[in-house]
Amino acid sequence: MRKSLAGLDNFSCDGSTAFDRLRSLYDELATYGVKPESIVHLKEDLHNGRNYLKLDYRTHVSHSSRIADHCSAFGLSDVHNAA
Repeated sequence: MRKSLAGLDNFSCDGSTAFDRLRSLYDELATYGVKPESIVHLKEDLHNGRNYLKLDYRTHVSHSSRIADHCSAFGLSDVHNAA
């Protein structure tokens, strides 16, 4: 674990570790014949996705969003708990 993540919860730390692992897997794709341009695009998309989750996603989440992925009430609900 990196020092800068020492104060974060496990969820944030695991998410960061997962993005780092994906990035290293992309580096390995070259050994399987994937074109360097494709790897660059994959890394850019991964970087953009990480930034969205870190910076923009929280501004889209609300208690009553019509988009299921942006609705905190839906996302935190339990299918086994009949309201």
